[in-house]
Amino acid sequence: MRPADMPLAATPMDAAEFDTLARLSADAVLVVVDGRIVQGNQAATQLLAVPAPERLLGVALVSLIHPDDVGQVMPSLSRVAAGSLPAEPIEHRLVRADFTHVLVTSEAARCTHAGQPAVMLVLRDAGSRHALERNAVQARAEALHARRLLASENAVLAQLASNASLSTVLRHLCLYVEQVYPNAMSAVLLLDAESQTLRVAAAPTLPAAYATTLEGSPIGPDAGACGCAAYLGDAALIGDIATDPRWQHDRTAALAAGFAAAWALPIRSSRGDKLGVLALFYRQPCLPTEEEQHFLDDITHLAGVAIQKDTTERGLAESEERYRLAISHLNEGVLIQTLDGVVLAANTSAERILRVRPGQLVGRNRLDMMQRVVDEHGKDVALDVLPSKVVRQSGEPILGRVYGLLLKTGELIWTRMNIIPIRRHGDAAPSSIMLSFADITDFKRAEQRLRHLASHDALTGLTNRSFFIAHLEGAIERARDESRELALFFLDLDRFKSVNDTAGHACGDTLLQSAAARLTDCIGPGDVIARLGGDEFVILIEQRVEGKRIALLAERLLAAMREPFDTVNGRYYLGVSIGVALYPHDGISGTDLLRSADAAMYRAKQNGRNRAQFYTAELNARLQRRYLLENALRDACDNRELQLVYQPKYDLASHRIVGAEALLRWNSVKLGAVSPVEFIPVAEETGLIVPIGEWVLRRACEQAVAWYQALGYDFRMAVNLSARQFQTGDVVPMIEQTLAETGLPPTALEVEITESLLMGGADEVRPMFDALTAQGIRISIDDFGTGYSSLSYLQRFPISNVKIDRSFILGIPGDPDSVALTEAIVAMARALGMTVTAEGGGRRRSGGVPGQGGLPGDPGLLHR
Repeated sequence: MRPADMPLAATPMDAAEFDTLARLSADAVLVVVDGRIVQGNQAATQLLAVPAPERLLGVALVSLIHPDDVGQVMPSLSRVAAGSLPAEPIEHRLVRADFTHVLVTSEAARCTHAGQPAVMLVLRDAGSRHALERNAVQARAEALHARRLLASENAVLAQLASNASLSTVLRHLCLYVEQVYPNAMSAVLLLDAESQTLRVAAAPTLPAAYATTLEGSPIGPDAGACGCAAYLGDAALIGDIATDPRWQHDRTAALAAGFAAAWALPIRSSRGDKLGVLALFYRQPCLPTEEEQHFLDDITHLAGVAIQKDTTERGLAESEERYRLAISHLNEGVLIQTLDGVVLAANTSAERILRVRPGQLVGRNRLDMMQRVVDEHGKDVALDVLPSKVVRQSGEPILGRVYGLLLKTGELIWTRMNIIPIRRHGDAAPSSIMLSFADITDFKRAEQRLRHLASHDALTGLTNRSFFIAHLEGAIERARDESRELALFFLDLDRFKSVNDTAGHACGDTLLQSAAARLTDCIGPGDVIARLGGDEFVILIEQRVEGKRIALLAERLLAAMREPFDTVNGRYYLGVSIGVALYPHDGISGTDLLRSADAAMYRAKQNGRNRAQFYTAELNARLQRRYLLENALRDACDNRELQLVYQPKYDLASHRIVGAEALLRWNSVKLGAVSPVEFIPVAEETGLIVPIGEWVLRRACEQAVAWYQALGYDFRMAVNLSARQFQTGDVVPMIEQTLAETGLPPTALEVEITESLLMGGADEVRPMFDALTAQGIRISIDDFGTGYSSLSYLQRFPISNVKIDRSFILGIPGDPDSVALTEAIVAMARALGMTVTAEGGGRRRSGGVPGQGGLPGDPGLLHR
């Protein structure tokens, strides 16, 4: 349970409790005494950017609070420290160790530390919550924008792949740039190496008159943006044409055309030779951001590829070399491979995206780096339909396809890929293939987050109604095909509406979140829980739909919701009404099954709320019996319905009764005689075994005192103690108090335990055993041989007696295995100095154990 879900009350807290709380908490937790930090958890070190919790000790809390927020935070903490109720959550800023600020939500409550009044602070990062909605909206916008840009990019790449003319390619490139920057007019000017002038190669939207002015422009340090960029070989970013000294040539023409700013970036060949410039003209003064300049750098690289392809078609080797250099700076990964998939060239982005070291791609088959390829839906792509093979066969490019590449490392990389055939000049068939791909893993994750938001309830994080209905129909189809059953729980919170109306919707939302968390904790990993709306929830069980499991789950859900809910507004008791329907018995469609479960839930409300109603008669009867047992058992002690009977213990050596075992019986006024086999498990599950066990011990000790005095010799009373009683931690004081108040000597008491107690908490119960045996109380293992404990427990624990299960004794003398096991247990116990009690139904067996005339009659063997 997270700290936010715990009642914030003034309770003592030792170091171990704090460590447990802090370790389980994902929130930062601090304990403050007299204004200084005395304890902090690991999450606090991460939030405050300190290397270890120890670095927080002794730090004044006020030094961590932003100066502007001290006046808001400290008075609230002072009120909490003075004994007021827990303060309302406060949003404020903290100053981290690296002097950055973080926005947090803090809650405070009184506690004690080392006997001193203290305040416990729970801190949560609030910045991510505020940013969540903005991020979701931004992710949608970015996804839409990315799709549009990639479509335009694909058009440019398609022109490159289709042997289009250079002017056509550059025109599409300019239009692509203008789509990214709608306020710009783009042009590409090529450098004439002989005359060192520029000529216009593409200017689809530039005014014709100004485009004519640019034709034949000289290059130089003051020849305007285009001439300066071509001359220096570096970007010339002119934010104000009217005042920039680099624009001396034809400044008047630019201003007359209405332009106020111009950005020019050099276009280089793969060898670095200047080929021309990419120019953007604006009608308002402006300069690019660093990100914009990086994008335009990529565009200039792409323009360079186009120009170089136009001039190098005559030789494939020279062309491929220039492509490798031109694309080496692209953010997209680019591979050139043979038709069989062997990589001929790869840029650094390809190596980065495919998670390989430089030089590892060339010479290897591309598929060697990955386990498999999946399509955008996550389905495997067969080898014969891999995109590169399809392009090889068809000769047509594949553009903008999404593929997932599962690398050898196990990492799944999502890419948007273009597969383009490369042809030698004049050839119809491709000679090699170029793959360009962008890493869109983050984009895919954003899409997955959006899908999650579409299929999950925003308040509780559970599956929402629409997604659950679709899942339910699919589950029914699978169950029908496999002849399986399904169980559907329909849950409605009791008294939620009145709490929501009186305490407010914020409190109601908190209760819904807490209820969802409790319900989720009750179900298994394969079960599905959803919020239908309001205070209605559903749970679908698809596997192991068995009567006992369904009944136990219903009990767990009811028990979880009976516990109070602690909020900042106070403590609330809700409860839940549950309806359960089974497929196919109560409905063969999702609608029918929901209707049946809903009807059962309403019957549960009509029958008194806070209970479960099964649409199936058999399960309903079982749960009703369980309810009747629990309710009747709660009143059994007060109504004096419980009684003890005593099984005598007979010493086969001395032929006298030396003790007795107290056995609990219940004769219910409502239910009649109830078998211990039926009511003891209910008492264990509900915790009623603890008060009942104390009552049994007291009554047995009182009876033992009477017999002890009447017989005049040692008489020992055996009482069974539940593992649940040991788990409370106060069983030893309880026994000591009972012995003191009844007057029974400790040596006259024998405590019977089961093997499961030793197996489930050996380290915890050993000190308790030692404390009991130190007073002379004997410890006996009940039903020895039926559990799974190790024989080493007999050596590790101070066991005085073992009681052989009656299943072995009843097999004597007819069953040789029972005889052998009994002899072995008796011999082992004798060797360890223990006595043995044989459960034999109260009569002696004869002719069973060889050489003993029945059960062994030597000292130390008892019979009951």
